[in-house]
Amino acid sequence: MWIWRRKKDFVDLINPVKVVKIHGIKFSIRKINVLDYLEGAKVMAETFSTYKGKDAASFDTNDFAAINKLKKYVGDIILAGCVHPKFSRDENPTDDAIPISTLFNDWVLTQKLSQAIFDYTNGKKK
Repeated sequence: MWIWRRKKDFVDLINPVKVVKIHGIKFSIRKINVLDYLEGAKVMAETFSTYKGKDAASFDTNDFAAINKLKKYVGDIILAGCVHPKFSRDENPTDDAIPISTLFNDWVLTQKLSQAIFDYTNGKKK
């Protein structure tokens, strides 16, 4: 007969956490529901198709809107998938959370963290 030992066992089973090291910083990440972010994935696809065939001199103000949408999408992925350190959308969080906007100061770190969350969600192994 199988008996529930603790509620935490089920939570750990259903929502496992993995520690990854990016640029010397340890992050605890979890799997996310990718279906919740399909609209953002569409924004990312449109952003990259916008730049196809354009030269650098033809950058207009609509591109800034696309970049802001892209930052929101990547920020949503990190907010949902990063357990520790804790990030917040607020610029002045009340707890010990870090504003997500500070993470965008290092775009490579931000991209690698979001990619690690996607890889862990999709079960890709190195």
